[in-house]
Amino acid sequence: MRLDIYVHGDTDAKLDHLIQLVQQLTIKESQVMANLDDIAAAVAAEATVEASVIALLNELSADLTAAIASGDPTKLTAILTNIQANTAGLSAAVVANTPAAASVGTPTVVSTVTNADGSVTVTFSDGSTTTTATDGTVTTTPPTPAP
Repeated sequence: MRLDIYVHGDTDAKLDHLIQLVQQLTIKESQVMANLDDIAAAVAAEATVEASVIALLNELSADLTAAIASGDPTKLTAILTNIQANTAGLSAAVVANTPAAASVGTPTVVSTVTNADGSVTVTFSDGSTTTTATDGTVTTTPPTPAP
């Protein structure tokens, strides 16, 4: 990302503020990239699990076909037991790794206000606020508890 800033006149304080804001953006960008790396790793892990399930199903299908072709009831019972055990394990894994639905959505911006001192306050739909002072200091208040 390229950001060119041209400043004319005696604006050292504003320039310092802009530099701090750019530094904050750089930090946020690094955090977003770290999150994307985590997501990519999760997707790769999911693909590995899916491949394992496909291999398991193919193996069970081949075993079942062979047992049916042999006409041996003992082999069929063994295959059935194996299928039941794998089904239980797979079901438990799916339940354990399925996240619960979020009960509260992501808050949205309700208002943005430039204060008399030059700071900017953003109010969100959950009642939380974030204020950025002219020196780059960021203050956040927590969401308002639900009644």
